[in-house]
Amino acid sequence: MKKSVLILLMGLLIAGCGSVFQPGPTPTPTLDPEAPEITITLSDFSFTPNRIKLRVGQNVTLHVRNGSATDHELMIGRNPLRDESGQLGDGFEHDFFALTQPEVSGEAQVMGLEGAQMDMPMGTATAEGEMAMGSETPSTETGGMEGMGEAEMQNGFMAMFESEQEADISFTVNEDMLGAWTMGCFETSQGIVHFDEGMVGNVIVLGE
Repeated sequence: MKKSVLILLMGLLIAGCGSVFQPGPTPTPTLDPEAPEITITLSDFSFTPNRIKLRVGQNVTLHVRNGSATDHELMIGRNPLRDESGQLGDGFEHDFFALTQPEVSGEAQVMGLEGAQMDMPMGTATAEGEMAMGSETPSTETGGMEGMGEAEMQNGFMAMFESEQEADISFTVNEDMLGAWTMGCFETSQGIVHFDEGMVGNVIVLGE
């Protein structure tokens, strides 16, 4: 009887010692909560990831890459513009990036930044379904971004990517950006706007 108890105790002791020396699971790397860097891949026809959560006070960098052979763009806003027939315009009624000061570096062509110029008149659908035409007076300011096209647009900030192009969009999240926003691509293929093909995502901004 004593021998069997001793064997049992030894077995428990060995099992306990074994668990002490077993390596624990490797922790999953996490983003810097104060300055997260989020990679967004553009494809036909989706954003990956298609849902992003941000928090007021964060200094965010969106690393955007077009992984398809089709041209795509990234806009973030509220209320997609449509005319009276339901045809999509070129952006949103409310522009996400108008509430902050984005800095862009990379290969994308950028429109809608303050201090840039519009090279030609562009037609954009308004929230009331009308078409607005216009151009801005040329400016000598370039915003410090080399190798990137820039223009003032009435429909907000737009970053356009040819195949395999990529760029970083950096900005600070503030309280004016609280709530739900929509990512969208308003490029067209064979007459169909990518937004209507399902190239849509969500950006949620939470409080501090």
